[in-house]
Amino acid sequence: MFIDNDQSEKVLSDKRIRGVKFTGSTRGGKQVAAIAGRNMKQGCYELGGSDPFIVLEDSDIPFAVEKGYISRMVNNGQACINAKRFIVHDQVYD
Repeated sequence: MFIDNDQSEKVLSDKRIRGVKFTGSTRGGKQVAAIAGRNMKQGCYELGGSDPFIVLEDSDIPFAVEKGYISRMVNNGQACINAKRFIVHDQVYD
């Protein structure tokens, strides 16, 4: 991920800007956090993450389907905490 530090500095030094919300890589988050810190702006960061959603052979399938859908679609699928890797046991895959 490329962060334009000059542009970020310009935006975050603006007195109208009170904080920053960043979703992306750890490397990009560190860059944005450093700029936000220099400018005394609050920050909220969602960095990395891709935990698996695992469905085992003894799972309650209707429950797993419901929770899997919700886990993937929270915030319209635009959050790093969303389930992205679904691992389903062969016996219940179909």
